[in-house]
Amino acid sequence: MPRPKLLRIKIDDLPFGASLKSGLGRMKELADFDLDSVELVIRTKSKPYIADVERAISNLRHYTEASKHLIPTFEGEQFISKKLLARMMRVSRPTLDRWITAGFVTPGRSHLTGEPNFSIREVEEQLRAYQHASSESRLQSQTKKNI
Repeated sequence: MPRPKLLRIKIDDLPFGASLKSGLGRMKELADFDLDSVELVIRTKSKPYIADVERAISNLRHYTEASKHLIPTFEGEQFISKKLLARMMRVSRPTLDRWITAGFVTPGRSHLTGEPNFSIREVEEQLRAYQHASSESRLQSQTKKNI
């Protein structure tokens, strides 16, 4: 992900800065700190995205083919845990968690354990849908720039 932009505001430039500085000055753990250097730092929000969705899909397909005899199947559908899905796509679990939070990948629930699980087929469909939507978005952005 690209680095977020930072906005730095000196505490003295804020309307409530003097009050905040006074409150910080009463804190014993800040006695040795220069409160004139206090800044408020705000990061820009970044829109979540998948950097290389094609690689994630390719990794998922490769792992599925190479290890299909090890993947549990229920009613003809292959279901896996979040940990295994991350390993199959060769992404970290925090990355997969961000994709889930952003809605790029949606877990189901195991009827037996109630734990989240993933259908390999559905994950691939969701990633393909993301890929299609992001390529459409890039195409629209390019069209607007050229106009």
